[in-house]
Amino acid sequence: MTNPDVTTRELLERLHRGDEEALRLLVERHLPWLEIAVREQIGPVLRRRGETGDYLHEAVVHVLRHGPRFVVNDEAHCRAILARMIRNFMHDQARWWQAKQRSRVEGALPSDSVAEAPMITDDSPIDRMQRDETHQDLRLAVEFLPVHEREVLILRYWQDLDFEEISRRLSITAEGARTRHHRALKKLSSTALRIRGEQWQEVLGEE
Repeated sequence: MTNPDVTTRELLERLHRGDEEALRLLVERHLPWLEIAVREQIGPVLRRRGETGDYLHEAVVHVLRHGPRFVVNDEAHCRAILARMIRNFMHDQARWWQAKQRSRVEGALPSDSVAEAPMITDDSPIDRMQRDETHQDLRLAVEFLPVHEREVLILRYWQDLDFEEISRRLSITAEGARTRHHRALKKLSSTALRIRGEQWQEVLGEE
């Protein structure tokens, strides 16, 4: 069982230093709540790939290990942030599997591991420019954008696509893609400032 005397903030700080025990303790502490909070977000595409409980456990581990770093004092804030990232992660997973199914050719499908599908990591073009705390705030801020605006930033900066290709992917005009991108960047900047100032009530209230 998780030691109740060890705060969530301490565990997050240890996690960011590479402490695998802190990762285990965070999963143990928050997984039951997260299962309740995000279970209904798992659609039919992902349900066909495995048991909900197993999938959520793997998703939580993946998000904690590879997602944007954050440190908060409040356990409720921690859970709300994780829930948002996991919902986004599952949305990305479902879209990825749907695209795979549409474009598959003869042969075996990929494995059922959630780690097979892409997510936002430190390998993007924008991440290579800067790897400091400010950029971690930007990475986290992406998670709190509306889905359609988050998606255009992922295609632009994490998949390095031009606006013509983005417009084809999203079934909108190139001008529409540019407008959506501009709007997303403005929201990204303001959300990152709130995160930097630890204004979590405002950030989480915008979900």
